[in-house]
Amino acid sequence: MSILTPLESLPSKDTTLIGDRIVLKPMKEEYADQLFQVQNDSIWDWMFLGPYNNVEQYRSDLKSNSENNGIVSFVVVDKATDKKIGQLNYIESVRQRLSTARF
Repeated sequence: MSILTPLESLPSKDTTLIGDRIVLKPMKEEYADQLFQVQNDSIWDWMFLGPYNNVEQYRSDLKSNSENNGIVSFVVVDKATDKKIGQLNYIESVRQRLSTARF
């Protein structure tokens, strides 16, 4: 898979991916409270959104991402504890649609 792989080739928004130690589940805005608690300043160095001053800002972006057909978001769940420990985003980057504008 290339960075320029069309969105149609990426996992669908309702896909669950199960690994040895983690599970990737479709992101839901209801996960905002738990995920907001696990953030720290250094995670925003490489993120295209954030940092967030409060959980409501974060929840708003989760909702926007879920409605955006160019983003497929997953919550990362620790299999041993069933805790939500992170977020993973696949972002469509078809050359014709690349932009410096915020999603």
